[in-house]
Amino acid sequence: MAENAHAQAASGAIVLHRAVRAGDAATVKCLLENGADANAPDGDGATALHMAAGRGHTEIVRILLEYRGDVHTQDGGGATALHKAAEKGHPEIVRILLEHGADMEAQDENGATALYVTVEAGHPEIVTILLKYGADVADVVEEPETPPVEAPADRDDLNRQEDDVRAIDPENPYEPENFFTADGLVDDAIDRGKLTEVQGRNILAHVKRHKFRMMGPGKTVENMINYVARAKNKQHAFRDFVRMDHAHIEAWRAAESLRQKTAEEIASAKAKLEDLAAELDAELRKSGSTLSANPVPDPEANVHGQDKYGVTPLHQAAGVDNTLLLSARLEHGANVDAQDKNGATALHWAAWKGHTGSIRVLLEHGADMHAQDWRGETALHKAADKGYTEIVEMLLEDGADVNTQTRDGTTALYKAADKGRTEIVKILLERGADVHTQRDDGETALHKAAGWGHREIVNLLRQYGKTE
Repeated sequence: MAENAHAQAASGAIVLHRAVRAGDAATVKCLLENGADANAPDGDGATALHMAAGRGHTEIVRILLEYRGDVHTQDGGGATALHKAAEKGHPEIVRILLEHGADMEAQDENGATALYVTVEAGHPEIVTILLKYGADVADVVEEPETPPVEAPADRDDLNRQEDDVRAIDPENPYEPENFFTADGLVDDAIDRGKLTEVQGRNILAHVKRHKFRMMGPGKTVENMINYVARAKNKQHAFRDFVRMDHAHIEAWRAAESLRQKTAEEIASAKAKLEDLAAELDAELRKSGSTLSANPVPDPEANVHGQDKYGVTPLHQAAGVDNTLLLSARLEHGANVDAQDKNGATALHWAAWKGHTGSIRVLLEHGADMHAQDWRGETALHKAADKGYTEIVEMLLEDGADVNTQTRDGTTALYKAADKGRTEIVKILLERGADVHTQRDDGETALHKAAGWGHREIVNLLRQYGKTE
């Protein structure tokens, strides 16, 4: 029980921090309403309040304070939320923190107060605010000991580096909703002194042009940060990384192009086979023959056979969406609910592959929609995970249980929320999916949607959560 509570708390903190970095006030409030800890630290000791204050998210700062966010907490470097807001130049947040009792005399690990970091960063408006609230001018007379900071690249070098990025792909736009993860990583690296502001801007420019996620194609954002931080020649580190990474980007694009082309060729071949099957069926009907009397060669003795993986001829037919063969095997007495060694039935196979025709045939022959494989997944889990809206609707119409949980507590709603399947989430909610169901690790569908930045789904889950 204690382990589960710990896992739930850790999960909530991670999602809360992501929402704060994304500037998503509605999700932050929703998570706090549902028990997320406003003061849970990340691996560097920073809380959600540190992150919001440093990024200038005023509304989120107010929300966190409303839910007892601690203004006195210091991160791994000794900085408070006031240090962050003062250093980054957010006067309104500085006022709010001071009104809630923030300590102006608190010192970070280098002995710097909020007033000192403000003067060093050059924010005269915040200096005035701090002095008005009684900050001691003596705090900035003696400079605290700080580790040496590398000199930023000169303007000409910065321009050359940005030109290097544009030369790679000047027309490739980025998706803002996928960008906050990289933004947060870079900001944290700057906060910890691994990067300068100039290096951080350069990395983000590269990320924007290539639509990187945290673990996207080519080198990851984390690798980029570490490469630049370790480089001996700091001024040219970013330029060198861009040139090296260009090969990875081009290789990834080539692989994606090949994958798409292959998928199109397979789809075309499948369509031709389906047309031929339809023509054959029409010819058989004209001659007065039936599929039962003239099945595709499929001896009755073999319909119950299984290979070493437990796969039956019925699984095979469903797996390739051959409805003619599927019907023939069922008419010869094949067990519609036979399971392979992973516990999957033909209905599982068809749902996973998105074979609507096979689903229809299997349901007409009484396939068990509630059958669960070794993970505890039903056909509805499979269809929701893969995004097959029509199959989800078919299964629900036929009586599938919308709230069935797997062995680890996962529901179809959780699967759909995880993958960003907005339309399927709507359908499941309309059919009575429970927004509050938790997995064994304490996560809900809302946690997952918020963690991936699926804002429309977050709003849907919040809306239905309030009405239950």
